[in-house]
Amino acid sequence: MANRGSWFFEGYQAHYVIDETGKRKKVLTYTGEYYGIEPPSAHRKARLWTAVDVVALTVVLLLLQFFPGLGGTLPWVGAPCMWALVPLMFLIIGEVNFLVCKEKWEARRLYAGYRRIKRSAWGLVLLTGYVCLAHGVTLFLFPQLFPAELYYTLGALVCTLLSAGLLLIQRTFPAYAVQGPTIR
Repeated sequence: MANRGSWFFEGYQAHYVIDETGKRKKVLTYTGEYYGIEPPSAHRKARLWTAVDVVALTVVLLLLQFFPGLGGTLPWVGAPCMWALVPLMFLIIGEVNFLVCKEKWEARRLYAGYRRIKRSAWGLVLLTGYVCLAHGVTLFLFPQLFPAELYYTLGALVCTLLSAGLLLIQRTFPAYAVQGPTIR
Protein backbone atom coordinates (compact mmCIF):
# COMPACT_ATOMS: atom_id res chain seq x y z
CA MET A 1 0.00 0.00 0.00
CA ALA A 2 3.01 2.33 0.13
CA ASN A 3 2.48 3.13 -3.54
CA ARG A 4 -0.52 5.29 -2.58
CA GLY A 5 1.92 8.14 -1.89
CA SER A 6 0.88 8.72 1.70
CA TRP A 7 2.56 8.02 5.02
CA PHE A 8 -0.87 7.02 6.29
CA PHE A 9 -0.65 3.72 4.37
CA GLU A 10 3.05 3.07 4.93
CA GLY A 11 3.67 -0.47 6.14
CA TYR A 12 0.21 -1.78 5.26
CA GLN A 13 -0.55 -4.61 2.84
CA ALA A 14 -3.93 -4.98 1.20
CA HIS A 15 -5.57 -8.32 0.59
CA TYR A 16 -9.09 -9.35 -0.28
CA VAL A 17 -11.38 -11.65 1.67
CA ILE A 18 -14.83 -12.97 0.87
CA ASP A 19 -17.37 -11.91 3.48
CA GLU A 20 -20.50 -13.83 4.48
CA THR A 21 -22.57 -12.29 1.67
CA GLY A 22 -20.08 -13.45 -0.97
CA LYS A 23 -18.64 -10.03 -1.78
CA ARG A 24 -14.95 -9.26 -2.00
CA LYS A 25 -13.81 -6.98 0.79
CA LYS A 26 -10.46 -5.18 0.98
CA VAL A 27 -8.65 -5.67 4.30
CA LEU A 28 -5.50 -3.82 5.35
CA THR A 29 -2.95 -5.63 7.50
CA TYR A 30 0.03 -3.90 9.07
CA THR A 31 3.27 -5.68 8.14
CA GLY A 32 5.75 -2.84 8.61
CA GLU A 33 8.13 -1.90 11.36
CA TYR A 34 7.03 -1.01 14.84
CA TYR A 35 8.66 2.03 16.44
CA GLY A 36 9.14 3.03 20.03
CA ILE A 37 11.27 4.53 22.75
CA GLU A 38 13.23 2.02 24.78
CA PRO A 39 13.14 1.27 27.72
CA PRO A 40 9.47 1.67 28.73
CA SER A 41 10.42 4.02 31.57
CA ALA A 42 11.98 6.39 29.00
CA HIS A 43 8.76 6.25 26.98
CA ARG A 44 6.75 7.28 30.04
CA LYS A 45 9.20 10.10 30.82
CA ALA A 46 9.05 11.37 27.24
CA ARG A 47 5.25 11.40 27.31
CA LEU A 48 5.18 13.19 30.66
CA TRP A 49 7.76 15.83 29.74
CA THR A 50 6.24 16.58 26.35
CA ALA A 51 2.77 16.88 27.90
CA VAL A 52 4.02 19.31 30.55
CA ASP A 53 5.93 21.29 27.94
CA VAL A 54 2.96 21.50 25.55
CA VAL A 55 0.58 22.61 28.31
CA ALA A 56 3.00 25.31 29.50
CA LEU A 57 3.64 26.46 25.93
CA THR A 58 -0.09 26.65 25.21
CA VAL A 59 -0.78 28.68 28.36
CA VAL A 60 2.03 31.17 27.73
CA LEU A 61 1.23 31.61 24.03
CA LEU A 62 -2.49 32.09 24.69
CA LEU A 63 -1.70 34.65 27.42
CA LEU A 64 0.41 36.52 24.89
CA GLN A 65 -2.51 36.43 22.45
CA PHE A 66 -5.14 37.57 24.94
CA PHE A 67 -3.02 40.30 26.59
CA PRO A 68 -0.76 41.64 23.85
CA GLY A 69 -0.08 45.14 25.14
CA LEU A 70 0.80 47.98 22.79
CA GLY A 71 3.90 46.40 21.24
CA GLY A 72 2.07 43.15 20.49
CA THR A 73 -0.47 44.97 18.34
CA LEU A 74 2.14 46.17 15.87
CA PRO A 75 1.79 44.26 12.58
CA TRP A 76 5.39 43.01 12.46
CA VAL A 77 5.03 41.59 15.98
CA GLY A 78 1.36 40.62 16.31
CA ALA A 79 0.94 38.83 12.97
CA PRO A 80 3.76 36.28 13.47
CA CYS A 81 2.54 35.69 17.01
CA MET A 82 -0.93 34.95 15.62
CA TRP A 83 0.61 32.69 12.96
CA ALA A 84 2.28 30.78 15.80
CA LEU A 85 -1.18 29.45 16.69
CA VAL A 86 -1.12 27.25 13.57
CA PRO A 87 1.94 25.18 14.60
CA LEU A 88 0.55 25.20 18.15
CA MET A 89 -2.63 23.51 16.90
CA PHE A 90 -0.60 20.89 15.03
CA LEU A 91 1.58 20.47 18.12
CA ILE A 92 -1.47 19.73 20.24
CA ILE A 93 -2.74 17.22 17.65
CA GLY A 94 0.68 15.53 17.61
CA GLU A 95 0.83 15.48 21.39
CA VAL A 96 -2.58 13.82 21.65
CA ASN A 97 -1.47 11.19 19.11
CA PHE A 98 1.77 10.66 21.05
CA LEU A 99 0.01 10.36 24.40
CA VAL A 100 -2.31 7.59 23.23
CA CYS A 101 0.56 5.54 21.75
CA LYS A 102 1.43 2.22 23.33
CA GLU A 103 5.06 1.19 23.75
CA LYS A 104 5.22 0.00 20.11
CA TRP A 105 3.80 2.20 17.35
CA GLU A 106 2.95 1.70 13.73
CA ALA A 107 4.49 4.05 11.17
CA ARG A 108 1.19 5.95 11.11
CA ARG A 109 1.56 6.82 14.81
CA LEU A 110 5.21 7.73 14.36
CA TYR A 111 4.37 10.33 11.73
CA ALA A 112 1.09 11.54 13.26
CA GLY A 113 2.48 11.93 16.77
CA TYR A 114 6.19 11.87 17.37
CA ARG A 115 7.38 13.54 14.15
CA ARG A 116 4.51 16.04 14.07
CA ILE A 117 5.65 17.29 17.47
CA LYS A 118 9.15 17.89 16.09
CA ARG A 119 7.97 19.71 12.96
CA SER A 120 5.56 21.89 14.93
CA ALA A 121 8.19 22.69 17.54
CA TRP A 122 10.54 23.89 14.78
CA GLY A 123 7.79 26.15 13.44
CA LEU A 124 7.18 27.56 16.90
CA VAL A 125 10.89 28.12 17.53
CA LEU A 126 11.16 30.13 14.32
CA LEU A 127 7.97 32.16 14.76
CA THR A 128 8.27 32.92 18.48
CA GLY A 129 12.00 33.60 18.08
CA TYR A 130 11.17 36.14 15.39
CA VAL A 131 8.45 37.67 17.63
CA CYS A 132 10.95 37.95 20.48
CA LEU A 133 13.52 39.59 18.21
CA ALA A 134 11.01 41.96 16.55
CA HIS A 135 9.54 43.00 19.88
CA GLY A 136 13.01 43.52 21.32
CA VAL A 137 13.87 45.79 18.40
CA THR A 138 10.58 47.64 18.93
CA LEU A 139 11.46 48.19 22.59
CA PHE A 140 14.90 49.42 21.56
CA LEU A 141 13.40 51.90 19.07
CA PHE A 142 10.71 53.10 21.49
CA PRO A 143 12.30 53.05 24.97
CA GLN A 144 9.23 54.65 26.57
CA LEU A 145 7.41 51.31 26.05
CA PHE A 146 10.10 49.31 27.86
CA PRO A 147 8.72 48.79 31.39
CA ALA A 148 5.15 47.99 30.33
CA GLU A 149 6.07 45.80 27.35
CA LEU A 150 8.88 43.73 28.79
CA TYR A 151 6.48 40.91 29.71
CA TYR A 152 5.59 40.39 26.04
CA THR A 153 9.23 39.97 25.05
CA LEU A 154 9.84 37.64 27.99
CA GLY A 155 6.70 35.66 27.12
CA ALA A 156 7.89 35.21 23.54
CA LEU A 157 11.31 34.18 24.86
CA VAL A 158 9.67 31.62 27.18
CA CYS A 159 7.68 30.24 24.21
CA THR A 160 10.88 29.94 22.17
CA LEU A 161 12.65 28.15 25.02
CA LEU A 162 9.73 25.78 25.62
CA SER A 163 9.63 24.93 21.90
CA ALA A 164 13.36 24.31 21.94
CA GLY A 165 12.77 22.15 25.02
CA LEU A 166 10.47 19.93 22.96
CA LEU A 167 13.26 19.47 20.43
CA LEU A 168 15.66 18.63 23.26
CA ILE A 169 13.21 16.06 24.66
CA GLN A 170 12.99 14.41 21.24
CA ARG A 171 16.77 14.35 20.98
CA THR A 172 17.04 12.85 24.48
CA PHE A 173 14.39 10.19 23.81
CA PRO A 174 14.77 9.19 20.12
CA ALA A 175 12.28 6.86 18.48
CA TYR A 176 13.60 3.93 16.48
CA ALA A 177 12.40 0.65 15.06
CA VAL A 178 11.95 -1.92 17.82
CA GLN A 179 10.27 -4.71 15.86
CA GLY A 180 9.57 -5.47 12.25
CA PRO A 181 10.78 -7.03 9.02
CA THR A 182 13.78 -4.74 8.54
CA ILE A 183 15.09 -3.37 11.81
CA ARG A 184 17.95 -0.99 11.15
